Amino acid sequence: MSWRVTRICLLVAGVAWAWPMAGRTAAATPAPVHTQVSPIDTLHMSPLEHVFWGRHGLMRVTGLFPLDQERPVNDLRQLAKVRRRMLSTHQMLGLATVASMAVTVVGGQRAINGSGAGLHKASLPVTIGLYSTTAALALASPPKLVRRRGGADTITFHKWFAAAHLSGMILTPMIAPDDRSSAADRRRHQISGYTTFGAFTCGMLVVTVFN
Repeated sequence: MSWRVTRICLLVAGVAWAWPMAGRTAAATPAPVHTQVSPIDTLHMSPLEHVFWGRHGLMRVTGLFPLDQERPVNDLRQLAKVRRRMLSTHQMLGLATVASMAVTVVGGQRAINGSGAGLHKASLPVTIGLYSTTAALALASPPKLVRRRGGADTITFHKWFAAAHLSGMILTPMIAPDDRSSAADRRRHQISGYTTFGAFTCGMLVVTVFN
C-alpha cells in the first residue's frame, strides 16, 4: 500500500513538473472580495505558479502570504525573500537527498550481492521523504521577478535532469516491487536505480558547482 501511495504522489508531482513553464495564465476572472490587487499580479507566471501565487492562488486566498495594503511594492520584496528562502532550502535538502539516495543504492547493491536488504529497506523511506519534500519546495516556490530570455542555462539543465530522475523514482519501484520479482526485473530495477541516482546527482551538481 505504501508503494502505491508513493507512486501516486510522485506521479502527481511529475505531471505538475511537466506542465508548460512558459506563457501567460488564462484571462483573469473577477476577483472575490477577499483578494487584493498587487504588483505580484503583473508577474509572468506559469500555470503551476498561478495556482500557488496568483490572484486566487492558495498562498493569497489562505492568507499564508499576506499582502502589504499600505505599500504594495513591499509585496515584491517579500516574494523575492520567500523564493530565495524556499530555493535555498530546496538546495540543502537536495544535497541531503543525494546522500540518502547513495545509501539506498549501496543497500540495494548489497542486497543483490546477498548481504541482506536491511540497509536498502531502512534508507528507502528516508530517501522518498527527502525527495518528495525537495520537489515540493521547488514546485511551490514563487515566480521570478524577472524572467531570463535566451538559450538554456544551468536551471534549464537542472529541470531536464529533474524530469529524468522523477521518471526513475516512479518507474524503479514498479519494475521489481518485491523479493518475488524475477531476476530480469531485479536487474532492470538495479539499472533504473543507478540511472535515477546519476540523474539526481547531476541535477544537483549543475546548480551547486556550475551555477
